[in-house]
Amino acid sequence: MINTMSKHKRYTERGAVSIFVVVFCALFVTIITVSFVSLMIRGQQQATNADLSNSAYDAALAGVEDAKRVLLKYRQCASNNFTPAGCAQLKLIFQDPRCNMVRRVLTTINDDEETLVKSETEGANSNSEQLDQAYTCVEVDYTSDEKVVKVADGGSTLVPIDANGEPYDTVNISWFMKKPDSPAGLTLPNIAVTGRTLPTPDQWHTAGATSATPPIVRAQWIQHGATFSSADFDEDDASGNSNTNTVFLYPGNSGNGTGGSGTSFSLNDERTAASTQAKQPIAVYCNPLNYLNNGGYACSVDLRIPDPKNSGGSRTSYLNLGAFYNSTQVSVKLLNAGAPVEIVAPTIDSTGRANDLFRRVKVGISFTGDYPKANFDIGGNLCKDFAVTPDRFISGTCDPNTPN
Repeated sequence: MINTMSKHKRYTERGAVSIFVVVFCALFVTIITVSFVSLMIRGQQQATNADLSNSAYDAALAGVEDAKRVLLKYRQCASNNFTPAGCAQLKLIFQDPRCNMVRRVLTTINDDEETLVKSETEGANSNSEQLDQAYTCVEVDYTSDEKVVKVADGGSTLVPIDANGEPYDTVNISWFMKKPDSPAGLTLPNIAVTGRTLPTPDQWHTAGATSATPPIVRAQWIQHGATFSSADFDEDDASGNSNTNTVFLYPGNSGNGTGGSGTSFSLNDERTAASTQAKQPIAVYCNPLNYLNNGGYACSVDLRIPDPKNSGGSRTSYLNLGAFYNSTQVSVKLLNAGAPVEIVAPTIDSTGRANDLFRRVKVGISFTGDYPKANFDIGGNLCKDFAVTPDRFISGTCDPNTPN
């Protein structure tokens, strides 16, 4: 009797262990399955959000493109002094930019509804709105406090200057901001501003401070009045009026700056006809605190602008900016008797939507055209010793890698 009970007890214990193992395995498999499903759902959600984000971005870009059409229409009206039909209303819209300004111009509908983005497909679903894309708010600012351009090392950038009909007598040029990978402090060249000899890059940059040394900026002011000829760009007239001037702005720890301590474009004119004037770079003070603490431009100077020849009450101006020894970002501002003047530098602020996800983009627009530039531009050395025949090219004896 006792042996039977002991054997029955052992059988019961073996069954409990089996059930425990089965339950544990089932839980383990369930956890793995749930985790795998969760990963799949999360990945699908991320893919969906990424797709919606790209779609919302595309919708915002669609708003930018529509805004460009509105800008071109505004420019055409401005060139005709807003006299054609509809231009007066367009001028009022730009004077008070709102989210629906692009919609009002393109559709003449004055409401706060979003603008749906339609896809052009063939068949019955032509102009489909199934993607649920729209741009909800597009604002266009025609003028700005400044115009920002990038100038490559050894390159040049032509900036059309337009004050939207307002007078100005001074241009402020500021350049060189701290980059994320730049050393902590601003490094200035230890070479005096004398003569016209430019140092070598090794002399300009101290060891390890290449990205922290501001470049020399060449500023060329080109302008004309109501009438002009090519000879008007050669020299000043008897009253000191001029159609072109070039100065080299040399960064340093002292020199000209802003706040009344600027200089004039006519001071160090580089034209041949002005050979009696001093021809050396203009020293410009570069503030290390602006470079380090304020996220601002290290170097800044105010340059007074001469009146153009035969102005006739009008002025068409360009600023050609060049950089030597480093690339840089340049800010251009206008002033009149010391007061800021807004410059034409259109910006488009567009918000796009796809389903319930929104993306916002802000872009600057530059009106470009066939502006005069150099016949050719090189980034290295030019070897001019060569000959060309109908069937061959003879390079000559000079080596562009070892210039004289």
